[in-house]
Amino acid sequence: MHAAQEHPIETLDYFPTLCLSQYLKRVYQQAKKIYTKGTSPVLITGEHGTGKEFLAKSIHYLNSSLQHPFFLINCINLPFEHFEKKLEQYLSVVSTPADGTSPEAKYQKKGGTIFIRDVGKLETQTQSKVFNLLKETCFKSARSSGSATFPTHLVFSYSQNGEKADESMAFKESLHRIFHQDTLSLIPLRERPEDIQPLASFFVDRYSKEYGKEIGGIHSEAIGILKSYSWPFNVSELKNVIENAVLLAQGPLITRDDIRFNISKKSITLESF
Repeated sequence: MHAAQEHPIETLDYFPTLCLSQYLKRVYQQAKKIYTKGTSPVLITGEHGTGKEFLAKSIHYLNSSLQHPFFLINCINLPFEHFEKKLEQYLSVVSTPADGTSPEAKYQKKGGTIFIRDVGKLETQTQSKVFNLLKETCFKSARSSGSATFPTHLVFSYSQNGEKADESMAFKESLHRIFHQDTLSLIPLRERPEDIQPLASFFVDRYSKEYGKEIGGIHSEAIGILKSYSWPFNVSELKNVIENAVLLAQGPLITRDDIRFNISKKSITLESF
């Protein structure tokens, strides 16, 4: 475990509304309504790489004070003991100890988000323990504080690649039975080509600043290449392709020669030097 994973995620790694397509704006409006209710967790579904983590961060940062922390728990290969430890640690940050020491008055609501990524990757036995722990911890602390809401916002993500339809449905029904969560779905990038250009521009701006390069945009030929590609790995692949393009770029625009698919970061780094 890296030490950085034990602290709030401070980078504002989300999509500003300025660069959103009409599709993403509709999703974000739906997310905002759910988040401001504050009565139940949120489940974000979609293929790997469709931007579920970006959406979770956007829900948090666009609807919260920046003083409210955002935590991430990655469920891939995560033992229950580690999950339990992380949850306790994060809840102690987003909740202020109440006056008195009774278990019923352990937490007062302060605010924050815990994003539980790839919850479907938990082993079945661990998944059951995790759900019971979340229900007991969050609902009990909400009741003890006299609030109808959770002491913090819970956001789950579930990736649907490779899972059978009946397995996916069984998981969602199990989660809903316990939490009565609201669900947001992100369709693959190949089904929303209007998102490609604004997202690519967003990543160009982000990585230009990160690598100290003055790149003002993307050439129309390069845009054409990006739009004609099928994006099997969705937004995460677009993000990597644009980061590589920024590293390769020699002028003020990303050109068609800077767009590379299925190439390692190591090769791109060596070539950029």
